Amino acid sequence: MSSDNLIRQNYASYSTNPNSKYKPEELDKWANSSENYNSFINGEQVEDFQLFDYNSLGDTKNERISGYKQELDVFSQEYISQYDADGNNELSIDEFINMQSEAYETIFGEEADDTLTSTFENQFNTLSTINPNERYIDESTLKSILGVGQNTNIDSYMEKYDSDGDGKLTFDDYKKFHEDQSEEILGEKTNWDAPGMLEAVKANFNQISKVSSSANAIDSREFATFLGIADAQDGLNDGVISYQNFNSVPALEGYEEATENYYEAFFGDSEEETSQYTTTEYSHAEVFDNWTNSSENYNNFINGGQVEDFQLFDYNSLGDTKNERISGYKQELNQFAQEYIDQYDSDGNSSLDMDEFINMQAQSYKETFGEELNTDAETVAYGLQQQFNSLNALDQDSSSISANEFAAFLGVADSQDGLNDGIISYSNFNTVPQQNGYETALKNHYNDFFNN
Repeated sequence: MSSDNLIRQNYASYSTNPNSKYKPEELDKWANSSENYNSFINGEQVEDFQLFDYNSLGDTKNERISGYKQELDVFSQEYISQYDADGNNELSIDEFINMQSEAYETIFGEEADDTLTSTFENQFNTLSTINPNERYIDESTLKSILGVGQNTNIDSYMEKYDSDGDGKLTFDDYKKFHEDQSEEILGEKTNWDAPGMLEAVKANFNQISKVSSSANAIDSREFATFLGIADAQDGLNDGVISYQNFNSVPALEGYEEATENYYEAFFGDSEEETSQYTTTEYSHAEVFDNWTNSSENYNNFINGGQVEDFQLFDYNSLGDTKNERISGYKQELNQFAQEYIDQYDSDGNSSLDMDEFINMQAQSYKETFGEELNTDAETVAYGLQQQFNSLNALDQDSSSISANEFAAFLGVADSQDGLNDGIISYSNFNTVPQQNGYETALKNHYNDFFNN
């Protein structure tokens, strides 16, 4: 294989020209495709759908948490807008049933019957009542709770516990009221960690509270909750949803409880609880490490099975013009490579010396095969030295592997499918160093990207 086939010069020509930052119509087509549905029920592979690029949402953990909420909410609103006939930014039960019926007819070529319509109604009831603030206790209900004998000044109670001053107590308001009543009457504080305590208080609130008119519609945050739970099933809230999770999550045990918890965590006041739903516990480079070192992926690879490609970053979000995307690709590739190197850079000099490189490879081997790599063996030591030398030789002024040098390897692996799009296949990641012309390709890629 010649170096011309290994290195591609016109990086920007491989980009698609996205019409919008969000893709609700594409999600609709993906979800309602008869081909996807048939593949799904027959156990065949259906490509995942990316709602948005999680890794572009910010440089810090808090920025990405906040950005995820906003992106999910905006995406959901745009999706709802496709079926929102009266333009009130919500789906009524008729609009929701129309949406589901259209999807059914698109997939199966026939109209939904009464049984399916009843199923759609149940789905609507689950989604439309997710928002806990759609239930409330008003002054008359509070009066009945306190009893006539204690009803000396209802206004003072409402003023104390009505956090937003709208004349209604939400569940959070009621929790505070319950805490004070418990301490006043029983002489002890409410132990919310006690088994079943929160559930019992919530059940009591649901029993005595009233329901606002907004509970008769699905808003964007309620729909976003469904998307978020579907997204979370693979352990990563990364804006990428599998067809299986999109279709099967509502039927899973605990789904309704999950919707309540998810909505409260994402759209309530708490910032801390949201981290459990995001990939920010692990950097994207660490997730890539897990992918490369997965024994399951390796076994599938050597046995000719399917291994999902890995997206380093979203190429199509890098800019609106050719030059912006070329520049953005270089920056993203370098940044990703630096984050990956940082995991093994024990002396903190932002590069890998020979010992750090060997340690990285040894850890990878152990994670994949479950046994120690004998780095003292002559053939192993020679192979590691050759790999190190290939990368280290790109920068003549250094005795260690820099982010630019590692980025050159990633770029060559990325280019093997004809697209420098930030997506690497497991096969190319593992086999490129053995290809004819690899070292020449590395040098060409390094010079094109990092030399002026």
